[in-house]
Amino acid sequence: MLELFILGLIQGITEFLPVSSSAHLVIGEKIMSLEYPGLIVEITLHFASFVALLIYFNTEIWDLITNSLKYLIKKSSYCKQQFSLMVFLIVTTLISGITGIILEQVLGEYIKHLAVTGTSLIITGCLLILIEKSHKFHFIFLKQEQDLFIKDSFFMGICQGLSVIPGISRSGITVIAGISQGYSKDLAVKLSFLLAFPIILGSFVYKLPSLIQIYQNTPSQAIEMIPGLQELIVSFVACLLASIIGIKSLISLVKRSKLSLFAIYVIFIGIIILVSISM
Repeated sequence: MLELFILGLIQGITEFLPVSSSAHLVIGEKIMSLEYPGLIVEITLHFASFVALLIYFNTEIWDLITNSLKYLIKKSSYCKQQFSLMVFLIVTTLISGITGIILEQVLGEYIKHLAVTGTSLIITGCLLILIEKSHKFHFIFLKQEQDLFIKDSFFMGICQGLSVIPGISRSGITVIAGISQGYSKDLAVKLSFLLAFPIILGSFVYKLPSLIQIYQNTPSQAIEMIPGLQELIVSFVACLLASIIGIKSLISLVKRSKLSLFAIYVIFIGIIILVSISM
């Protein structure tokens, strides 16, 4: 139970910080030898992160959905911006899903190899440093919510799709993609959080059949090794609370231009991983 509690904290804290939660889960599962029950744990923790988003952004999500529907039904010009944002999010999510599925099919089991994780963490760190420096000097006129373009959603979707690779932070890569296209940091962070809703929920739905298949094809003796309901509830609650802390932390730190702190951390972890597997 302690191991799953720790994994819950890891997922919750790192899901919304630009440090790659999937990389930290891979590392945590390797250290604590939790290879077999990984899928059910992963699904539980992702669902907890989704609930944390609903709790924190319930007003924004409700307004986005209701105003988009109002625009579709009544063609209210007041709601057009919210509808455009909804279309942007849908297109980005579709591109992300396609990119992610292709990458998972191409890389297969290698996607969770520690060499891939370590290298991806270093890449994430370097991109965070580059984007923070470029944001300070190169963007004079920052795009706001009314400046969202569908063509930008393709680029952001591809970038977010790369986050299926452990070490490529989903929150980090979407913030990087937004800022690199000239969006303000506030808008880039907002898009990152809003995009987390469909991508986390989609990942949950996508992996659920695999989980059902595991239970159907697994001998009863082996099923006893899978975490029970009580253990999963503990990891869920730990992840839920830690996720809320992670959300608040990212909003605060990005506003204060502290992305380089995360960059140093992930580069350091990436180097340690690569050195450890080469020894």
